[in-house]
Amino acid sequence: MAIHQPPYGLDLDVCVGEKRVGSKAVYDWIRAKKMPLVLCGHIHENYEVTGIWKRELNKTLVIQPGQSCMKTTIVIIDMNRQINAKLIEI
Repeated sequence: MAIHQPPYGLDLDVCVGEKRVGSKAVYDWIRAKKMPLVLCGHIHENYEVTGIWKRELNKTLVIQPGQSCMKTTIVIIDMNRQINAKLIEI
């Protein structure tokens, strides 16, 4: 699943000033659906503020790489036998 708004409460929704702006509805939806992978965005500075770009919720890997103002941030995802993700800053 790819969704714009990150879930609330997984430290993937933190803005400058440490304000959390994620969606509780998205969190509940991910928890209920139990998909293998969710990609989200919206909060560009999250990774710079928290150092966190992925979390797991009920065996669902949730990725929100954000975007550094100084570097390009990308994630390489390998879904061969299991899901592995690697953050790369360019």
